[in-house]
Amino acid sequence: MESLSQIERLKKELNTKKNIVIISGAGISTNTGEQKQRELEGKQQRSTGSLRLNVLLYREGSPEELDILAAFNNNLHQPVNAVIIIGTRLEISNLRDFIEELYENAKSGNKEYITVWVNREPLKLREGFEIDY
Repeated sequence: MESLSQIERLKKELNTKKNIVIISGAGISTNTGEQKQRELEGKQQRSTGSLRLNVLLYREGSPEELDILAAFNNNLHQPVNAVIIIGTRLEISNLRDFIEELYENAKSGNKEYITVWVNREPLKLREGFEIDY
């Protein structure tokens, strides 16, 4: 079973990564006490905020927008080992631009960096953007 062996390879490879950024669509979220624990440990929150609970309307602001932007900018300057993009078509241009910039920063000089795309629809990023899984 090729897909199972690919999942096992991905699992094994992700276990070697320390700094993983996950970009997810609106349907993927959790609410646990983990955020508070990460804050107490001085770690970045796993989820800074939601762009909108149900629907994101184009050109509409969000109360958490500044916090989300600050988290994005922080991630651009961190040593990222892997980016997992799951459940989003990256239709929002700012998010798409962020992913492309994060990719460029992480890929340069980092041979161990990987990108994982999990979605039903094909990737809509610029030419030359490499997906490892």
